[in-house]
Amino acid sequence: AVNRRIVPVAPFESFVAFRTAFEQAVAAYKQDLESSGVKLEDGLVVWEFDSEEKCTLVNLTPDSTLTNMHDVSGKMIIDKTGDISGSTPSRDLAVDTQQYQYLNLVMHSNKATTTSGTGINLCIHDSSSYARAVLPVNWTGWKVVSVPLSAFAGTIDWNDVKYVKINSGGWSGSVKPVELGTELNFDLIWFSKEEPNLTLEETITQAGNTEMPVTDAAVSFWFSNPLRAVDETRLTLTKQGETNSESISCTVEGSSVTLEAQAELDYGTTYTLTIPSGAVTDIFGQNNETPITYSFTTLKQGLNATLPALTDSAGNPLSSRPTGGETIKAATRVSNGASEAKTATLVLVCYDENNRVLVRKAASKSIPANGTDTLEVTAAASGAVIKAFVVDELASMQPLYHGFVQVPSPTSNGGSAGSGENLSLSLTGVRLEEEQVYITGKVDGALPRMAIIAIDGETTEEPLFLSPIMAEDG
Repeated sequence: AVNRRIVPVAPFESFVAFRTAFEQAVAAYKQDLESSGVKLEDGLVVWEFDSEEKCTLVNLTPDSTLTNMHDVSGKMIIDKTGDISGSTPSRDLAVDTQQYQYLNLVMHSNKATTTSGTGINLCIHDSSSYARAVLPVNWTGWKVVSVPLSAFAGTIDWNDVKYVKINSGGWSGSVKPVELGTELNFDLIWFSKEEPNLTLEETITQAGNTEMPVTDAAVSFWFSNPLRAVDETRLTLTKQGETNSESISCTVEGSSVTLEAQAELDYGTTYTLTIPSGAVTDIFGQNNETPITYSFTTLKQGLNATLPALTDSAGNPLSSRPTGGETIKAATRVSNGASEAKTATLVLVCYDENNRVLVRKAASKSIPANGTDTLEVTAAASGAVIKAFVVDELASMQPLYHGFVQVPSPTSNGGSAGSGENLSLSLTGVRLEEEQVYITGKVDGALPRMAIIAIDGETTEEPLFLSPIMAEDG
């Protein structure tokens, strides 16, 4: 390998020139050997079998017919009962045992030896000694093998690790050899803090929660290891109650898989994404062993709001009547399942004992099409009752109402704090007589209900909210 670096620049004018070129070639070759093409976030690579030269240096046979991460692997053929071994070239590796707790190998076996006490030796050497662990070879095919450093017997200087030796056994007191004819292929050896099993770490949605827009609905699955491939033909997005899959796209980047619906979904409908077992392959050749599913519901058509959350000045949930003058806040999250922007209004009202409005604060915001946003409003607490609610479509005759929260809690709900009521209020008539507005309608429910009436006037800067209006059943 060094000669191949020198020959192109020969002949040399002097021995000094030759010696300089030779030293530069040796240094370059060492650097090439120690460089790793595999990028591991928490790993320390011992040896990467990514070329014939690197396989030969470990005293293994280069094999281009059985590969995993690279175009070649290093093969050890156990064809005798004596010592068969391979050692990685000597390097200076500082293995901090607080940071690295496993020695891992990507390896393949053509035979499984299940006899108890059989296996191969893994030896980690420093300058003068070694620590040994026995690795059973009881599987076939490619596998990521992880051995805890605590399983290695022997005392070595972990800050001065030189090389790793793989040995078939055969010397006195060593492990019993595996079945003759066993062929072991090696692809990568490295130290890591965690076992490099392929697991799902996190699921992130485009909307930030389970309510998804009907267009460009996307979900990202983040795994524990960088990924090599995903079998897109096996991925499905199914509507609740159906078996046919919607069309989806798949994007693999680093450790993540992002699945996105290619067509507009139905409003207010539950869908389930499924990644079957074996569909995801990481860089080590491992597959997901169990199916991965994620269900979400698309936005309902129009505006939808969560019940507002009431908090005190310290940000704690408001559960009792606050001290007069204390700053209180109402907050809600509003989603818009529509193809155009719509305006939502959050209202925070303080009443006295006679249900007269003392303080009223409102915050309006345009919610983008198929989007979500947060509304917040603050006020100085006053009176006996605090109420917060969300309304929308104020310009229409029947604005949508999304329930309310109240402190102290309303007695009509059994006294549960932060109760919300979904009313059914049908307006049947609105008329103006002099300075009075008369509203007639029907409120469904067995108990007295409260109606929130919003009047949008041309001479007012914002809607006038008149509440509460108590109505008996019917």
